[in-house]
Amino acid sequence: MNTICIIPAYNENSVKLQYFVNIAKKYVDRVVVIDDGSDDKLDLRNCILLKNNENKGKGYSIRKGFDYTIKNNYDVVITMDGDGEHDPREIPVLLKGLKHKKGLVIGTRKKHRSFIRTILNFWTNFWANQITSIKDVSCGFRAIDIKSLKKLSLKSNKFEIDLELILECYKQNIKITSLPVKSNKYGKSKVYFKDYVEINNFFDKWVLENINYVELNFFKRLFLLISVRIGLCIGNLMVMNNFFRS
Repeated sequence: MNTICIIPAYNENSVKLQYFVNIAKKYVDRVVVIDDGSDDKLDLRNCILLKNNENKGKGYSIRKGFDYTIKNNYDVVITMDGDGEHDPREIPVLLKGLKHKKGLVIGTRKKHRSFIRTILNFWTNFWANQITSIKDVSCGFRAIDIKSLKKLSLKSNKFEIDLELILECYKQNIKITSLPVKSNKYGKSKVYFKDYVEINNFFDKWVLENINYVELNFFKRLFLLISVRIGLCIGNLMVMNNFFRS
């Protein structure tokens, strides 16, 4: 089984990132880092370094890594963030979770960086759990097999990519598994309140566009439809009126 690890990185410290690349390389055949238009040049070894000419977003970088994975015929792709929160020593946990080498496996963090992150992630999980049973939908530490990946139509350029991957797997009846993983406290998250609003807006739009794929009884479906319409109106108003600061 040929494995590859994709790491999107934006303005990360080269020494710190190299440390995690070296560990990840012990568990996969290849590591690919996508430099998302960082201000300073990344100096890395022991990996393939792809670069966006400008900052395009996490989703764009992940999709670029997926394209590389498909073109080079890897069997399984691991994704992990470049800020150091995900512990590459947990890669074997994700790989083991791929039963019969098929499906999507998502890491479940035991703790988040702060209390506010816990609340924001709880809110995102609550709504996503109306459809799926994933405990940590925002965790970018995951594994998916190439056949499943090829079935997905991913379009997100920003942080919505993590949720979109789950929803598209749900839509395609691809098995999704959650497994507990250890996480680190290194680095500072680049996900802000505005990003959480945009993630929830994405969910609301996805539900409205794909409601025929959602398997819920009449009352739960009605509750979901009413909720996402209200949520999308509020979310769009917040974005248009610049309710928050990054």
